[in-house]
Amino acid sequence: MFQEKTFIKSVPMCFPANSLKGLPVGTFKIASKLNLEKGKKYKGCSYVDMINKVLLTAINEGYIKSSYPLDHVGLGEALAWFAFFDGNLRRSGKDGEYFNAFVSDDELLETCVIDNEKEYHKKRSTCRPIRFVFVRHGDYSCHFEGIFYQESINIYKKGDVLIGETVLKRYNEWEQYL
Repeated sequence: MFQEKTFIKSVPMCFPANSLKGLPVGTFKIASKLNLEKGKKYKGCSYVDMINKVLLTAINEGYIKSSYPLDHVGLGEALAWFAFFDGNLRRSGKDGEYFNAFVSDDELLETCVIDNEKEYHKKRSTCRPIRFVFVRHGDYSCHFEGIFYQESINIYKKGDVLIGETVLKRYNEWEQYL
């Protein structure tokens, strides 16, 4: 989508110490709380209904961004991320245009047009680094893809347009905590 872009800089993200690693598997048995399985499909009557079915929450109808914190299951460093990965450029409220793509089974990119490099870096560096990724479909359904970690953010330029790109990597060993 944004080929022939010029690299400006990359900022590695630090993994929060002991977020998941080294803890007994039973500590984060998310499956017993949310019944998550890789590849499992969830369907709702609306976007919010779909999220409620996935996360076992009771969110009222209204505007919800693509992510929701997982504090209610004891994961303060994680969020559930409901995103389209169809390669289409989309608009997201005041956040501008974006698209998401899988580079491989273990890596994905969240790419967006940004207005301000410093604001983008500030917003991304304070974002929860662990994402439970749900691939959205157009019929208020999604499937669980797995657990990814925000590894780095990169800034590019194409003409006068600034492009922010977040690199997320899958860590299969984390999925034992499901």
